[in-house]
Amino acid sequence: MKKIIILILLAAIVGLFAGTGIKEVSPKCALGMILCRPDLVVIDVSNGFENGHIPAAKNLVVEDGTLFQNLSKLDKSKKYLIYADNELDSKLGAKLLAENGFENVYRLRGEFKAWEDSGYRVAMK
Repeated sequence: MKKIIILILLAAIVGLFAGTGIKEVSPKCALGMILCRPDLVVIDVSNGFENGHIPAAKNLVVEDGTLFQNLSKLDKSKKYLIYADNELDSKLGAKLLAENGFENVYRLRGEFKAWEDSGYRVAMK
């Protein structure tokens, strides 16, 4: 029950997603960013990391508070690509960064499934 209440509250926050400066990118654009921007930090904010993830991605789960707990360790001057195995988590993760002063936040449109469906390399843990 507690998890449901938390998800409902987080869903309400996602409604405020507009106007945050978060940019949504396609899998093709995300791949280009990964290949051409060495300062890009890729973060999987979902619980599904062990089932497959973008190579070199870090796993900082939004749902359990891991992402929030690690915000102070992240460099605000870098660019961040956020994704998850579901839209709610990725929007929450991207919004959390944007609301905490991160200006270069990108969210993978279509989530990890779109990455996989594009035929791009997947890492397993």
